[in-house]
Amino acid sequence: MTASMTADSHNKSAKRTYAGQTEAERVHERRERLLEAGLEIFGTLGFQGATVRRLCRSAGLTERYFYESFRDLNDLFNAVCERQSARFGEFVLSRLPTLPTALEARVEGVLRLYFDWMRDKRIVRLLHVESIALHASGAVERPRWAEPAQMASHLIRVDQDVQDLPEDVLLAVSLALYGLAATVVTQWTLSDNQLPEEALIQGCKISILGTIRELKSRYSGDGSSQA
Repeated sequence: MTASMTADSHNKSAKRTYAGQTEAERVHERRERLLEAGLEIFGTLGFQGATVRRLCRSAGLTERYFYESFRDLNDLFNAVCERQSARFGEFVLSRLPTLPTALEARVEGVLRLYFDWMRDKRIVRLLHVESIALHASGAVERPRWAEPAQMASHLIRVDQDVQDLPEDVLLAVSLALYGLAATVVTQWTLSDNQLPEEALIQGCKISILGTIRELKSRYSGDGSSQA
């Protein structure tokens, strides 16, 4: 069989419908089910408690379909982390236009969005516990920090008085602020939300505003900066 005949056969197979779905659509649906099962298993039992069999059982699929979309458990774990991190970033950024323009109110608004999103304990365990521990052991890729750090970066950049902040300093401070919020929300979740949410939000807000004020004292909007 020639290469062109093989490719043609593959294309026809992908377009062939079954129960109203093409093969490509069925593959996509199975992958989605595995991603949702991954959030459930990794987010409740942890990476060490996950097996291909358990994940497929949760997804309602036979094990052979797992390897249709993922190489191994590490591959699925990374995909689940990437999806949840991206969803969080999209969730916050899509709501930024509705938040107050005043800096203090805007910071508080973002923190409330963050705490609301992190009420799902599975997401907290996945992004703030499992991914960090597994990255430290070399088992998975680095934790997904880009989207949350982008949120912190926005809070800093929204203040016109710190527009001259160097990019490397902005990145470092953004990661530090995200680390602050992530640590607080993780402790809040691990305590079964026994810590007072309002006090935690206000504490984070004070820390973030204090950092921004310090940046304003060092980097002014006229292009000058202090060492």
